[in-house]
Amino acid sequence: MALEEPIHIEDFEDSFLHSGSSNYDDMLEEDDIDMKLQEAQKKKAMSISKMHQHTERKKSLDESDGKLETTTPCQTCKSACKTFCLSTITNLLLLFLVSAYVIFGGVLFFSLESRLVRVHQDYLDITREEYVQRLLGVTTSIPYVNMTSKSKWSRDANKILEEFQKFVVKEEALRLKSHTEEWNLMSSIIFSVALITTIGYGNLAPLTDEGRVMTIWYSLIGIPLTLLYLTSMGAIMAKVFKLTYNKICAFSCRKIRPAEGYSDTSKRVPVFVTLILLISYVAAGAVLFQVLEKRWDFINSAYFCFVTLSTIGHGDFVFGFNEISLDPWKQLVCAVYLVLGLSLVSMAFNLFHESIWIKYKMITRGIEAHREGDVSDSEWSSSSL
Repeated sequence: MALEEPIHIEDFEDSFLHSGSSNYDDMLEEDDIDMKLQEAQKKKAMSISKMHQHTERKKSLDESDGKLETTTPCQTCKSACKTFCLSTITNLLLLFLVSAYVIFGGVLFFSLESRLVRVHQDYLDITREEYVQRLLGVTTSIPYVNMTSKSKWSRDANKILEEFQKFVVKEEALRLKSHTEEWNLMSSIIFSVALITTIGYGNLAPLTDEGRVMTIWYSLIGIPLTLLYLTSMGAIMAKVFKLTYNKICAFSCRKIRPAEGYSDTSKRVPVFVTLILLISYVAAGAVLFQVLEKRWDFINSAYFCFVTLSTIGHGDFVFGFNEISLDPWKQLVCAVYLVLGLSLVSMAFNLFHESIWIKYKMITRGIEAHREGDVSDSEWSSSSL
């Protein structure tokens, strides 16, 4: 039986110290690993939290977009009705303001110019009475009638009558030039309409200094107000006319080609259609004024309509005016035709602007695509037409 080797204390201590130091190093490495794991877990948790917040935010945005996109037909109808009501109320308010301003101008100019009419009429009455008294004085101053007194009376009476005749001719010329006696309420209203629409026929003009000063201030306020009304009314009429045109096109396409139908719900109105509408309105006005104004033929009536709607207003033709007096009811018809016609012209300008702008955008896009090489020369030239 072999003898066991003796265990040396030094070897035991060395082995114990060696094992202890290795265990201590292992413990330090484990602590470092744990700390790194904890930091990694914290970073992961923070990233997960941020991703969760981002997801929730995106989800809320998607839900809000979904709510906006998924509007019901009832909500769409309510929105359209609200827009229509607001637009209608705005235009009715503008129409009320313009109408009230025109009536105010008529009353104002009538009160200013009618005073001169009364003064002028008093002057005519006094002057006529003076001539009558002079003629009566010449007649009663003759004590008896004989050949000598008769010739003297004839000379004096003829002289007085010639003076009176010259006075009448002078006053008649002044009346034809200024139409002093024509300043009634209706003619004053028509004068106000001619002012704020910048037509200015020139057949009726204020003669007093107060009337001329008020004409300046009245026009400064009335012209912008009228332009605002015509712009707003023209925009609404353009939308209505465009909608009507699209409905007619859709109906005709369904009737001619039922299988294909009509898919373009926002087709622009061609320029020639708008021009036909304007020409038809001028022609209708020419026929109307030819019937009401017996002295005019169709050419003169059409000329008057064009000059009026273009706000040129030469004044050589004025509806409802003749050498004797002004017909207020004929001028009222002219005022209604004028207001409707100017609204129609404003609508035409809106449609012209839309057509020109769309054509301009098509041409610019075609030029850009042609430069980038997306379209050929033939395609670009055909799309620009």
